[in-house]
Formats: sequence, C-alpha cells, structure tokens
Amino acid sequence: MSSTIPRFFSQPFRYIRWAANEKPAIFFSLIVGSIGPVLVLTVPKIRHRLGDGPRPQIPLTYPIPSGPRKPLRMASMNRGNTFTSDIIVERRQSQWPYYKGWLRTIV
Repeated sequence: MSSTIPRFFSQPFRYIRWAANEKPAIFFSLIVGSIGPVLVLTVPKIRHRLGDGPRPQIPLTYPIPSGPRKPLRMASMNRGNTFTSDIIVERRQSQWPYYKGWLRTIV
C-alpha cells in the first residue's frame, strides 16, 4: 500500500479500505453509528408488519380492590405476639444468670 493517506472525496473506496486497516476502531464505530438512523426508519414498519400493535397506555391511578381489606402482619414478628428482640433477651437471660430485668428495658 502506498505511504500517502488517500483522500476521502477523491478516492472514497480506497480511503475506506485504508481506514479499515489502519484505524479499525474508528472505522467500525462509524459503521455501527451509521446503521442507527436506518434502523429508526425501518424497525417500526417491520414491527407493524409482524403484528406488533401500539402499546396500551400506562395507568395513572392504582385500582382500588372491591373486597374487604386484609389485616397486615408485621415483618419482624417471629411467633404470635412475641418480637424477635424479646426472644433474644429471653435466651440471654436463660444462659447468663447475671442479666436481670435491666436488659429488657434497654432493648
């Protein structure tokens, strides 16, 4: 190949071949970037031909259920009405006898 860089407007195919060999990252990024506008014009028509219709509108309100509401349980409850922190305190008190009732007031 010659040592001079071909000019794009005088020899476009030779310049494209030179750019593909000497600067492939720039060359292929231009190729991928030039495909974008083509896809913007062709993809909606192809989707319409394949039967993909318009999207339903996004609801702006949340539907209210018609039945009675269910009571919620707390996520931190372990058994019945006993909280997880109470169970931990009871286990500590049973393992170490020097813990008295002051620990229960802190937790």
